[in-house]
Amino acid sequence: MADVDLTAGGVAGKLPAGPPHKLARLHMKLDFSATSRAANDVLQLFSVANCEVIHACINVTTAEGGTATADLGDGSDVDGFIDGADLDTVGLTRMSLALTEATPNTVTGYSSGKLYGATVDTIDLKVLNAVDAAICHVMVDVLDYSVDESA
Repeated sequence: MADVDLTAGGVAGKLPAGPPHKLARLHMKLDFSATSRAANDVLQLFSVANCEVIHACINVTTAEGGTATADLGDGSDVDGFIDGADLDTVGLTRMSLALTEATPNTVTGYSSGKLYGATVDTIDLKVLNAVDAAICHVMVDVLDYSVDESA
């Protein structure tokens, strides 16, 4: 298993540069036909801090051609946002509210979003099977809670 940091070029804990962003869509295209990955590889996609993830999805545009699933989460919960996205089917898998039934019912994983404080974390994709053909786009919508102290 390998941890692969794909956040190169970004600044840890910072969202895209430009005018003040309060809502941002983080997007990364993953072309496994260009760079294959082994089962259980963890790809660190986005560096986040001082924000809240409000939505996440994986859009598969080219199917793998064999059994392939992936989880989207972070270092605390590998499948907190999406559990078992099918990379062998063209289409969209999005996070949606899930409840664990008990007394009282509780939200499962990060299905209602997750708040990140000042400590930098990464949004990670874990491939559960070896992949060498799939192409997918991972998109994460975040509310930026960072404060510009110079303003």
